[in-house]
Amino acid sequence: MRPLKVVIAAMPLTLALVALPAAFDGAATAWAGNANGHANGHANGNSAGNAGGSSNSSGGTEVASNSHGATASSLGSLNAAHASPTALANASPNSTVGKLAIYRDSTLAARTAQDAYDALAVGMVLKYDGLDLSPPDGVLSPAETALMTPEDMQALADAAAAITTNQATADTALADAANKPITDDVIDAVNELLGLN
Repeated sequence: MRPLKVVIAAMPLTLALVALPAAFDGAATAWAGNANGHANGHANGNSAGNAGGSSNSSGGTEVASNSHGATASSLGSLNAAHASPTALANASPNSTVGKLAIYRDSTLAARTAQDAYDALAVGMVLKYDGLDLSPPDGVLSPAETALMTPEDMQALADAAAAITTNQATADTALADAANKPITDDVIDAVNELLGLN
């Protein structure tokens, strides 16, 4: 069975699929590794009681710190994504933590809206594909799209608007929370910290 492709050519609202940031697999490990390396390095160095032990521990800590320091530094105020779920739930929407909670919730809502749009679009292909007297091909031609009911067109437009609105809210909240440039690596790290992977 061929996968269905959806092309809605004559829609008044054209929507490109929203590309949401992917999770950064190494962020949580890097944070944990840095904390453990830093804590263990100092604890071991102090308990060893000699300069050699302290120096060796510190050397290991420095590597962990340097490899992660760039990420922590580039996050700036977005390091607030370390906040607990309780803090995120109870934060003022004007605070950095509150803005990150809005970012998280809006990103999740945009993903849900994307899933709903995709399911609706597949339903439209199943309903209208082949109605222009050509064989079904998994793609809606302009002639097939022209046969869509106003209700179906509105449903697709509403689903597309939900994606756009939620993604715009997420983007604005992240920009408002940030005090440094937002790069793909920064988004990946924030998403990992917020559980958006």
